[in-house]
Amino acid sequence: MKIFFTGKNAAQGLKDSDPTSLTSAAEKLEFTISETLTSQVDLFVCVDFETATLKLVRRAQRLGVPTCLIINEPSVVIPQHAQSRILKKFDKVIYVGRPHPEPMLKWPQTWTPLRITGSRIDRAVIVNADKWSFVRGQHYWLRAAISKQDPSVDIYGPGWSRTVLERALHRVYEFVRTLFSGTRPSFKGLKYVLANPKNYLGMAKDKVETMSRYKVAVVIENSSELMTEKLFDAWFAGCVPVFVGPLVKHLGIPEDLVIETAPDVKSVQTAIQVALRMDFHVFHVRLEEFLRSKAALEWKAELAIAKVLTEATKTNSAS
Repeated sequence: MKIFFTGKNAAQGLKDSDPTSLTSAAEKLEFTISETLTSQVDLFVCVDFETATLKLVRRAQRLGVPTCLIINEPSVVIPQHAQSRILKKFDKVIYVGRPHPEPMLKWPQTWTPLRITGSRIDRAVIVNADKWSFVRGQHYWLRAAISKQDPSVDIYGPGWSRTVLERALHRVYEFVRTLFSGTRPSFKGLKYVLANPKNYLGMAKDKVETMSRYKVAVVIENSSELMTEKLFDAWFAGCVPVFVGPLVKHLGIPEDLVIETAPDVKSVQTAIQVALRMDFHVFHVRLEEFLRSKAALEWKAELAIAKVLTEATKTNSAS
């Protein structure tokens, strides 16, 4: 089978040297990667929507090539992913990391050694970039609110030290982008739109290594639409995750390895205190057991990416 890849994140990981890339997974399945879209292509795969893709989708349809949209990014990042007018342009739409579509395709996780250190800071940590979205359901506001209000949380990541003007321009850009996508903007958490963290400690050279110095990691997904790599990163760091996202029971993840909480400041702060009082030895024993289990290993990138590609190959042209 010959596949043509395009889309916003088509180049992400598309390197032969990356064993967990789409290209490597496709080649292991004995597929051929096409650099051009011709009638000889068997499958058109768009990895996350971008407007420029529409022209290529129309061309693929004229050529009779089946088209598949793989949705990784949530709608708070790419609003068109929630718009039926866009989705119906593809013969098939595949969702990754969501709890409800069948089959439930897992977000590919890069496996790293579990860090279980003897000495940890009796605090919580957030390692995320400073971002914003005006699409309903975004949790960016919650990261900003926690970082501003809770002195027991340390913050790492890019963007937080930008000037007020730079951050304001970023927010204006996101607002305009939301309007141009045809999405009604949401102003949830607007009072935190330019909030400064109480304890910003700069960039994290290695995300997992940085988190491994703390007892608790506050893991706030971009929205509750999906689960990405953030929860596994906290686990590999040996942290107890305070998690805001989809219900983990719908993802086949043990509920006793996560402190789940509602997306509001008070609930997150309460959950942090609960996490800090946990028996870390017992938690690490359970965590090690889970990460060795078959259920956990199904999230490994090599397996997860292959399943996404295999599902994509089942696309049939509507023409």
